[in-house]
Amino acid sequence: MTVPIVRQRAKAPKTRTGCKTCRQRHIKCDETKPACQRCARSGRQCGGYDTVKNPNDVRKLPFVQPKHLSPGTALSPVLQSPGGSLQRMGTTERNAFDYFRMQTVHQLPGNAWLLSWERLSITASLTEPAILHAIIALGSLHQAYGIFSPSHYIKGSSVDHSLHDFAINQCNKAMVLASSHIGNLSSTSSDAEVQVVMLMSLLMFCFEVWCGQDLRASFHLRTGLRILYDRVKLPGDTSSAEKKRLVEVKVNPQSDMDILLQTFVRLDMDLTIQGRTDPFLYPVIKEDIPSVFSSLQDAMVYLDALAASIQDVYRQIFERALGGLRDDGVGDLDDDRLWMLASVHSRTIDLSSNPDLAARVDQGKRDVSRWMSAFAFIPFTSDRQSAHLLAQIQAFCLWHEVSFWRESNEMLLDRFEEQYDYILGLAERYVELHRHGSPPSSPGSPGSDSDSRGSTRPAFSLGTGLVPCIFVIAFKCRKSSIRRRAVDLVRSINLTGVFDAYCVASFCQTIIDIEENAARQILGTDIDDFQTHQIPREARLIDVNMTEWSKSEFYKSDHCRMVYAKLGEEGEIAVGLKDFAIVRSTTPIEIDPRLLGCEG
Repeated sequence: MTVPIVRQRAKAPKTRTGCKTCRQRHIKCDETKPACQRCARSGRQCGGYDTVKNPNDVRKLPFVQPKHLSPGTALSPVLQSPGGSLQRMGTTERNAFDYFRMQTVHQLPGNAWLLSWERLSITASLTEPAILHAIIALGSLHQAYGIFSPSHYIKGSSVDHSLHDFAINQCNKAMVLASSHIGNLSSTSSDAEVQVVMLMSLLMFCFEVWCGQDLRASFHLRTGLRILYDRVKLPGDTSSAEKKRLVEVKVNPQSDMDILLQTFVRLDMDLTIQGRTDPFLYPVIKEDIPSVFSSLQDAMVYLDALAASIQDVYRQIFERALGGLRDDGVGDLDDDRLWMLASVHSRTIDLSSNPDLAARVDQGKRDVSRWMSAFAFIPFTSDRQSAHLLAQIQAFCLWHEVSFWRESNEMLLDRFEEQYDYILGLAERYVELHRHGSPPSSPGSPGSDSDSRGSTRPAFSLGTGLVPCIFVIAFKCRKSSIRRRAVDLVRSINLTGVFDAYCVASFCQTIIDIEENAARQILGTDIDDFQTHQIPREARLIDVNMTEWSKSEFYKSDHCRMVYAKLGEEGEIAVGLKDFAIVRSTTPIEIDPRLLGCEG
């Protein structure tokens, strides 16, 4: 694989006025208000204009300095709504609301995306009490724990329990109102009514993520997914019986619903880390991949749809392989071993009887190549570096998957060594960008080390595909130094509320230990630092997976089990099970027993 080389374009003066959409596209805005005509002509949603601060006006607006904010840090005055809902708030409510929009909003899952949903929630809170209560709940929860991540509270640290209890109370109020909204939804409900429920699902998801309540967080997100699908599914779509729920994502979002759909699609695709084999939604784009992307946002939308298509092809191949094994009488194995055999068999299964599926395999390779060619023209800019890095990381994962789709010899993966090193470097830069600016980690929390760097925020990587890509590198790259970097990087990522980084890191380390111990035995050596070519084929695992997915939050225990496939002594495929310990920080982390989340 050749990693795309970014072609530099001539620099032009940055646009500092104009609407947010034109500024993101780095084009001149005609500054027509309330919505610019340039966005209207291109079919884009105008992002509106930043408010120009007038010192005379600022003095007339109420201002609350949030607790735990560093002295000298300036905040904008609290927003005003036509209905005066914010004016009627008490001091604690205003404090939490300001803290949310100035601090908390920058630490929520998805806030680094080019089109993020937080702006919609703040706007909706001006007229919708349920959303206002949810925002206040998140803001006050964040305030209560100060510099500590709420999900990594350490016994004895300073916590404002009155603010914490206030957050729970606000969450309960939000849930009562949200339940009423959900109960009133029907096929005749307006988009605005559905959007309230979508935003509530996202806000409550974030609240439970911060509380470390994985199951509750997942419940809120999946509730939103089901309701969203009923609203935006394609006319005449009967694909649910085929495990596909088709939704059309827009390259150029034209409404708030389009933005929410993109948000849920991205979060949905990463929920597979919790053991789901397929995302709930299947995003499609009607337009073909262009020769040149007009913006980084366009490239990301196409990449989402491309990833869904490739995953669907793999699912169909896997199901054919699984059916073949059952027909051959292998179906009496337990599910873990049977699924592992099917995964390995899917690499070599004959597709000649299904030419359409074989054609989709080839088309997937062409589409990824075409995407990478179109992406090469997008300049790397400092204000978009996070999204640019993420796009390259995700694209590599897809390219790696389609390139090795139908090959069974693990030695052929050695050709990716330089790319593994390069992409892992991008992932390290991406995590570092999100580590800086986060609250300092509590001792022993993921990401803490001797130089006291900040921790990543809880579940910051959800919806990015970052952790699965790092896992691929730790598994498929056989160079010890690169593998160690990958394991360390996984361990530094805060997956609280979704999964457990220590579990993933321990899983990776167990894979490495199995292969390197086998290599030492085969080669009769005591090498500690292996080069790629020094791991013989017989020592390499072909495929792996964790078991016990049926057990809720199994990854929070002290031990886990994995299933793996490798070549046997006679060249056959051998499947085995192995228990492994989940190695966590030497400094124990205690979740505040008072942090129980709100009543759902």
